[in-house]
Amino acid sequence: MVDTFWGVLPFTELSPDDEDATVTAQEPLRGVLARLWDKVVAPVLDRVGPTRRIWWVLTGLLAALPLHAAGHGGDLVLGRVISSYSPTIKVLRASRSRVSGQSDTASVVAVADAPGLPTLPRTRTEAFEVMRRFPAVTRLDGPTATPDAVLAAVADSGWLHLACHATSNVRDPANCRPMWSMK
Repeated sequence: MVDTFWGVLPFTELSPDDEDATVTAQEPLRGVLARLWDKVVAPVLDRVGPTRRIWWVLTGLLAALPLHAAGHGGDLVLGRVISSYSPTIKVLRASRSRVSGQSDTASVVAVADAPGLPTLPRTRTEAFEVMRRFPAVTRLDGPTATPDAVLAAVADSGWLHLACHATSNVRDPANCRPMWSMK
């Protein structure tokens, strides 16, 4: 599954002006996301029951896959819960036990159109869905989503949701960043 996902990912947006080619190129990704739903996510969500948020603590090759994007048909993780990730249970426990100094504010960064990159058509929908569930969210998008504004939101917010292009570096995950902020 991991090989399939990462093997075809670079080719899924090579023809942004050719919708049929894009749909065809993305078919293996949809297959991986459907299998993730069936084998991992749906059983966990069924076991946990109704909840607004879930924290995924992934290990091994599973950590290289986007559980938050899993689904098929009408069943989607994004439609049922807000997903967060933690590298370890110890880090999750420490972050959940912090009380003082933790901000109650939240921010959503939505950048659908970045120079030189294909448009992400569902970015605004994703941001609106987060804001619908959490109305006290500050939204940064378009000209307001500057690197300086996003860094300020990171410093001031209790949590931050990014809906944008990004890089992924499996050898150095701390060196991943939104692509619209690159210079």
